[in-house]
Amino acid sequence: MENYRCAIIDDEDYAISTLTSHIKQIPTLELIKSFTDPIRALAEIKTEDSIDILFIDIDMPGLSGLELASLLKDQTKIIVFTTAYSHYAVDAFGIHADDYLVKPIGTIRFISSMRHLIDKKLNKSIYHEKDILFFRTAEKDRTVKMYMDNLLYIQAWKNYVHLHRNSQEYQQVKITMNNVERELTNTKLMRVHRSYIVNLDKIEQVIGNTIKLTGNHLIPIGEDYKIKVMDYAKVRLLRPGRIS
Repeated sequence: MENYRCAIIDDEDYAISTLTSHIKQIPTLELIKSFTDPIRALAEIKTEDSIDILFIDIDMPGLSGLELASLLKDQTKIIVFTTAYSHYAVDAFGIHADDYLVKPIGTIRFISSMRHLIDKKLNKSIYHEKDILFFRTAEKDRTVKMYMDNLLYIQAWKNYVHLHRNSQEYQQVKITMNNVERELTNTKLMRVHRSYIVNLDKIEQVIGNTIKLTGNHLIPIGEDYKIKVMDYAKVRLLRPGRIS
């Protein structure tokens, strides 16, 4: 079971104590840091902390939570604001907060918020073990298993992607191309067009702005991806020729 790393920034000790107690109620949450001084938090929170959820009080001396969140948004995946003043909600969501908890924060409200955010923001739609890929489909509790060697290319299709196999069959999965590209970094899959990701092992030829895959599948190369594709081709492809 994956743990999600949390940090708290609040100038009141009792508020940190309350959130700490709530976090302990959820086995997948792990509190790694807490701060009563927002300036110190800004100085000490680093990318390598790998924070998944950051709880920030809005009304703090020296540096407001809204200002702090704008400075730390790249250091965390989720920002949850906490405050005793509900009128801050509009400002909070104005900087794309993921949730807003009004003090005193009840246990039920906290657990409900965390379950929603973990499922929506942190649970990956794709995971892989060695050469096996698992894609979560739009159907509840259904996962598709696919061997990397059987995957020819991935194609964007409206709000879905199509996973094309060696044959003419494909599997439709509800996920964006950007998420596929990000979650499958450092695998044998490469994005070559805004609408296409190809299996590098299936490339036979690269000619002009076209990739020829096993089975005579022709995939266009997008202008923004051409340099990356050609660099790969120069180093690894030794089969020059023309597409017939």
